[in-house]
Amino acid sequence: MQYYIYRHKLPLLISSLCYLVSAGLEVLFAFYLGDMIDYILKGQEANLYWASLQVVLAVVGTLLTLIIATYTKRVFVEKVMTHVKKDIAAKLFRVPYAAFEAEDNAYYLNLLSNDMNLLDDEYLKYMTMIAMHASQFILALGALLSINVFLTICFALLLLLPISVPMLFSKRLQRNKEHLSEDNEAYTFCVKEMIEGYECIRTNNIAAKFLNRFDRDTKQREASRRRSTALEMNSFNTSGMLGAISQCLCFLIGGLLVIRGELTAGMLMTAVQLLNYVVNPIASFSEILTYMKGAKPIIDKVQTFLHQNEEREDKQQSLDLADEWNLSYQNVSFGYTERPVIENFSDTFSAGQKYAIIGTSGCGKSTVTRLLMQYYQDYQGTIQIGHQSASRIRKQDIYDLISVVHQNTFIFNDTILNNITMYRDYDEQLVQSVIDKVNLTELMKAHGNEPIGDFGRSISGGEKQRIAIARALLKQSRVIIFDEACASLDPNNAHMINDLIFSLQDILCIVVTHDWTPAFLERFHRVIKMDQACQSIA
Repeated sequence: MQYYIYRHKLPLLISSLCYLVSAGLEVLFAFYLGDMIDYILKGQEANLYWASLQVVLAVVGTLLTLIIATYTKRVFVEKVMTHVKKDIAAKLFRVPYAAFEAEDNAYYLNLLSNDMNLLDDEYLKYMTMIAMHASQFILALGALLSINVFLTICFALLLLLPISVPMLFSKRLQRNKEHLSEDNEAYTFCVKEMIEGYECIRTNNIAAKFLNRFDRDTKQREASRRRSTALEMNSFNTSGMLGAISQCLCFLIGGLLVIRGELTAGMLMTAVQLLNYVVNPIASFSEILTYMKGAKPIIDKVQTFLHQNEEREDKQQSLDLADEWNLSYQNVSFGYTERPVIENFSDTFSAGQKYAIIGTSGCGKSTVTRLLMQYYQDYQGTIQIGHQSASRIRKQDIYDLISVVHQNTFIFNDTILNNITMYRDYDEQLVQSVIDKVNLTELMKAHGNEPIGDFGRSISGGEKQRIAIARALLKQSRVIIFDEACASLDPNNAHMINDLIFSLQDILCIVVTHDWTPAFLERFHRVIKMDQACQSIA
């Protein structure tokens, strides 16, 4: 976090300076208040009026500086949190695909929501208060020394008690925060599945069972929050109690000095007021240390994520395709675990032709295309794009060359046009020609500039697939992979998509399918059949 704090240090410095000025004015307020007491006891009316005016000016000055300090403090927190979240989001798109898939979606949702809230509420907010309390403590302590050294030493020794409290609770609090983050993640995952699996849960009559799971995760999360909060409050209350006892003893010592004539009543009032400026920061430091130590697991989690290995593009080659090129697999083997999914797969796909990959479930059909996209790079053998090894080519160039149409196309809750262009700027004539080619003109007119709902719930499966194809055509991809693209479509929509695939000229199409009907397979240049041994046999 030091990097982000340093990058946005200006508002933090301004806030700290304002807190320093505010602390100075509060010290002056204590002296002016003491003067008022002495002037009252001495009957000096004129001096009393002047001291009263000084008190008012000190209070107004303190208020103004605190307003500025609070604003700049919030600016600092806003800038740091925005920067951290931006870096986490950017990191998501730089980590290797395999590393991204290694974590549940709830991990990322929790990281960008609950963990960020904890970082804001229990670290940055309290970190910015350090300057305020440190200024109060140092100036007030210096002022106390100027009044009476013996009294100040007694105060300092007595105030060591509340300072020691956070040390007693810090380790347990850190463990509680770690458990709370884990339980937040489990709860977020449950909520995500409840919303995304709503239809499945309802139609299978398992709402009661799922609610039991939701209730269990909710109780576990709330219990973690309760334990964490209870421990924090115990720490604060213990520190506050010891602080109150220490303050009472300090007041007793000061009263004895007044009785002996070593202090005036006004000086005692000033000392008591200054003691508040010493005690309150110490009590607050106890709270700050408790929270900041508790936030350490969250900071470690964020830093661990941000320091993951990234995909290196600087040493990769740019894609360089000749006029005639192909895709080739040479003895490629790969497995997600020790068991191979494909083994010694070799084949060649020529530019502009249409290929079908068929086989039983689990034989590695989709894995073949995922390796081509370089989602996983720990495979054996060689995959060539033209004359270059795919593992040596920049990912961006591969993603420009190849588009994938999945069984469940992801649709943004936005307009049809933005879903087609994917927020890029294209020539209007090119966009319109693609829309006409994939027969989306009427759909565009029907929805206009209206968002089409979460996951495109207001359009059909066939329309979603045509949007995916339009995206590929706008990118001018030279390879389109259809991964079970028609599996969830009705026969009419599936037939329409298949006709569209075979109408694509000069585009290499690889269709992963479970449709083995001869009339369909005869339309391809070649059919590749994967067997249970994870090999190509045709």
